Amino acid sequence: MTEQELQQYLLSKYPKENEECEWKEFKNMKNDFNGKEKDDVISYVSALSNMEGGHLVIGVVDNTLEIVGTNTYNYDRQKAKLRMTDLCANLPSEGLLVEEFITDDSHKTVWVIHIPKHMKRRPVYAHSKAWQRLDDSLVELTDSRLNVILDEQDSAYDWTAQAIADATIDDLAPDAIMLAREGYKQRYPKFAKVCDSWSDKVFLDKACLTIDGKITKTTLLLVGKEEKAHKLNHIAQIVWKCFQDG
Repeated sequence: MTEQELQQYLLSKYPKENEECEWKEFKNMKNDFNGKEKDDVISYVSALSNMEGGHLVIGVVDNTLEIVGTNTYNYDRQKAKLRMTDLCANLPSEGLLVEEFITDDSHKTVWVIHIPKHMKRRPVYAHSKAWQRLDDSLVELTDSRLNVILDEQDSAYDWTAQAIADATIDDLAPDAIMLAREGYKQRYPKFAKVCDSWSDKVFLDKACLTIDGKITKTTLLLVGKEEKAHKLNHIAQIVWKCFQDG
């Protein structure tokens, strides 16, 4: 694309600077990639990663996104990525991407570095300091932001909701499904009549015992055949048994 087209494209994708986006001229990667702390590529990578991740647009004028281009020196995109992970302690490599644009008319190079969010409880460092964006400046990570990162909790993992790849409806016990139908009709009496017309596959989805037809560990725990419990692939196997009086 031409220089003007690239400018319009960047304005549409990255219309303003904020905690997730920075525009920087950085005309020469020899000096600007790993140069003066708080004013080089790796400092901004640290700052954006220590928030929610974001985008660093290089080779443009602040405010206007006028294309000035950057001299990538001896960096290609892969080498730049490797150097960032090497120079920025704790920076995740997954999601880290360098996108390169070269204008057709003026042959100017612009980089957009897509920066992933920091890993849980692990701030990202550059020049042995963790950075963050505050208004229009970079500052060392504040105590409040550091505490937020260090106090992050792991997202809940629902073991029972995981689909079992090799499980099929044949692994389920018909009498257990029948019992589940009765319970469903008692819980939702307005569906009592139509429930009997549903196939087992439809019923299991509507009762949230399967997810889009997939047999989950919940499915196998509640309505699975006892001899199929090994498919849970878990040391502690829970088996539900139903007993009838008489």
